[in-house]
Amino acid sequence: MSRNKERLDKGGVTNQDSKRKEWSTYQNISKMYDIVYDGMVEAQVATKLPSSVWMDRDGKVVSKNEAFGQEVTHQVDHPEYIIFVDEVGNNLNMKDDKPIGGEKRSKEQGKIAKVAGSTAEAHYTVLGFTSGTGEPIL
Repeated sequence: MSRNKERLDKGGVTNQDSKRKEWSTYQNISKMYDIVYDGMVEAQVATKLPSSVWMDRDGKVVSKNEAFGQEVTHQVDHPEYIIFVDEVGNNLNMKDDKPIGGEKRSKEQGKIAKVAGSTAEAHYTVLGFTSGTGEPIL
């Protein structure tokens, strides 16, 4: 490491699920979107455009330089019939939690501040439902 100290250093490690890394490829994500768009066309809530276009945040066709995001291949005709679901989960176990943003606690000198927290495993999942119009459903 000393030979390459200008390029390398030591630091913390973050574990990553190996299956997620293997699955999360451009080809797989692209295929997933194709399947979803095909289903939307089949359900008659969207139409495939004759050719890809660039759009801004307001959905207006613009040049690539003025565009927001990727090229658009489909037009959503009935957003009120589309529902998006977002799964969010967490664990209430606080055993390994660290202070956020360098948070400090007042304490007696020479002592360690001890804060009560749950050490039991308590996993939960919340599903947020949003209409294609942008309005929350649940």
